[in-house]
Amino acid sequence: MQRMKLIGALSIISAATLVLSACSEPAAPPEGSVSDFPNKRIELVVPFAAGGGTDALARLWGGCLSDELGQTVTIVNYDGGAGAVGALALSKAKPDGYTVGVSTATTMQAIPLLTPDVGYTPESYDYLGLIGTAPDVIFTRADSAYNTVQDVIDAAKADPSMKVAGYVSTSSSRFRPEELKINNDVEWKTIPFPTADGITGAVLGGEANVGASYLSIPLVEQVKAGTLKILGAGMDISSAIPGVPTYEEEGIKAFSGPNAVNFYLHAPKGVPADAVQVWGDAVEACRSAESLKGLVEVSALPSEITGQAVLDFAASESGAYKEYIQNYYPPKG
Repeated sequence: MQRMKLIGALSIISAATLVLSACSEPAAPPEGSVSDFPNKRIELVVPFAAGGGTDALARLWGGCLSDELGQTVTIVNYDGGAGAVGALALSKAKPDGYTVGVSTATTMQAIPLLTPDVGYTPESYDYLGLIGTAPDVIFTRADSAYNTVQDVIDAAKADPSMKVAGYVSTSSSRFRPEELKINNDVEWKTIPFPTADGITGAVLGGEANVGASYLSIPLVEQVKAGTLKILGAGMDISSAIPGVPTYEEEGIKAFSGPNAVNFYLHAPKGVPADAVQVWGDAVEACRSAESLKGLVEVSALPSEITGQAVLDFAASESGAYKEYIQNYYPPKG
């Protein structure tokens, strides 16, 4: 921005001194404007190590966004603190639109609530788009006697030592099934894992009777291969697996907020309005891209959640997690 202002100023000085032209050079763009954005490489921060679900999502979107923006989008992975290390680094980056990040409510909303001195808050960022919604699911092996979520609840009431593979206690993906337990007056033994792959593997290997995770492409593949079955979901997943009832349809009282993992594209607070608009347009264009077709098939993402609606959605989700943490955290087991 400073370089562009300097060029404009030098042009005016030259014209006044030499009197060679009756027309002045165009004025530099006003503050907060980036009319040529983007004109260089973009970094997409993933606050987790390579190979995980968020990383896979970021790489899918990164390819499409690179095409839409006309600039290379480079993935930069951080690891540590359940995403807090990368989120903190992103919050301190220059807010010029060239450094953005992908993350979930765990990193952006839950961790600051659990650890107020982490160094950032949900308000430390501009939210550029909601780029994925992975509905919560409860699943088991295909040969299991459980056929509904109510079957699992009934079995757990009969035997509270039932083993359910789920997330670690600081993950927002742990909060939702924990509140489901509370709302349905049931206990089970959660075997904690940091990733969806670990949860799926525990169910496949017989380490756990049931898995409480979110819908992912690998899980869909296992269901289609006939090794796993999904008993219920937090949102409609018929585009991926037809015939699976939602918790509401089963009469199961679940989490008070969104029963899904929501993935945001965000940037350090203060990105110029023009750049925010460019990012928003690119996200919208990528929603219908062929390269993201597989992702869309396992997503319940409403296309109308854009612009201001993204900010409202994030605030609502943060409020639901705050209420859970105040009332029920830490989980009992």
